[in-house]
Amino acid sequence: MDEDPAVPTARGPAARLSGALALVGAALIAAGATLTWARVAGGGTSVTVRWPVGYRALFLLCSALALLAGLAMLMARERRGTAVLAIVGGAMACGTGVWVAAFGRGRLLDDAAGNLAARFGGTPERVRALIEQAIEAGWLQISMRSGPFLVILGGALCGLGGIVLLVGVSRGGRSAVPAMALPPAPTPPSVVHGGRSAPEPAREGAAEGDAITLPGG
Repeated sequence: MDEDPAVPTARGPAARLSGALALVGAALIAAGATLTWARVAGGGTSVTVRWPVGYRALFLLCSALALLAGLAMLMARERRGTAVLAIVGGAMACGTGVWVAAFGRGRLLDDAAGNLAARFGGTPERVRALIEQAIEAGWLQISMRSGPFLVILGGALCGLGGIVLLVGVSRGGRSAVPAMALPPAPTPPSVVHGGRSAPEPAREGAAEGDAITLPGG
């Protein structure tokens, strides 16, 4: 399939490196979405918390976007839109993972309380209150598992791959010089002899019936 020369593309090592980064990032995001989110342990009891359904669906969507972008890069469809797709997918995954790791404590406690209530009985609200009291007293500890870190790392790799491709596309667009038609050659001016234009060449022969005047005749 012929490519539009007006659309800048990237070739060579930049495209292959971008595709590899996007594919590795997509795999890490998908793996992080299937692993556990955090672990609450203390007093000989521990419970692991998996990603909520909404977060898991978002991460799988980001992984699919990065996968499509990486395959397009490796199949020589290295256009600016492909790079933007990888950057968007990576930024969504990485940003959500950072937010969850930094500010997701409330949702984490809700999920942990639901798991403990289902295991030992009681209402999730009552169990959460007990968990918060145990954490403040130092009886329980919350530790992040590998899921968020894999999601953050995978999103960062996808974004990096998109940036590398954008740089390659920009350089390819600057290096491509469009073909320009040469202007037509100018008409040479008439030859000037003694300040006067050269006379036109005489006709090969006089027309029939023309009178020829001789000097002095």
